[in-house]
Amino acid sequence: MGRKNHLTVNKPLKDILDENSLCILESKCIEWQGKIDITGYGRFYKKGKKYSVHRAAFEENMKREIQKGFYILHSCDNRKCLNPAHLREGTHYDNMQDMKERGGFVVGEKHGMNKLKECQVLEIICLISQGKSNIEISKIFNVSRYTINDIKLGKRWNWLTKIK
Repeated sequence: MGRKNHLTVNKPLKDILDENSLCILESKCIEWQGKIDITGYGRFYKKGKKYSVHRAAFEENMKREIQKGFYILHSCDNRKCLNPAHLREGTHYDNMQDMKERGGFVVGEKHGMNKLKECQVLEIICLISQGKSNIEISKIFNVSRYTINDIKLGKRWNWLTKIK
């Protein structure tokens, strides 16, 4: 029985990957042509188990399982790519560093979960310098006192605060 937005198959893994991919000449990416999830990664089911295409391709190529707690990183930044030459094993930290180096982070007001605008953060910094408490400031901007503390310590919005 198929699952919504996922390919369900009972073939050898190599055949699944070969039949559902297309080589893009310019980038040398081998792109998954099957079902894509909302995060942009290829997915399929085999014998009731959900597979991430890039992870399955890595394991198939390396002939071993991915180390526990490790990610599969794309050197091409193409989530649909399953070219083994573009995939490597790495930690969460490695993945975040790659994203940072290649500008993959969405930060500040462009981040969909952010409540604050840059001008508000600058105002918060001003209020902090005037000695207002985290609780007082948090009530003004309808955010938690922990958010204010993170701004104060340079854990959030540090490109504005210049605190690192």
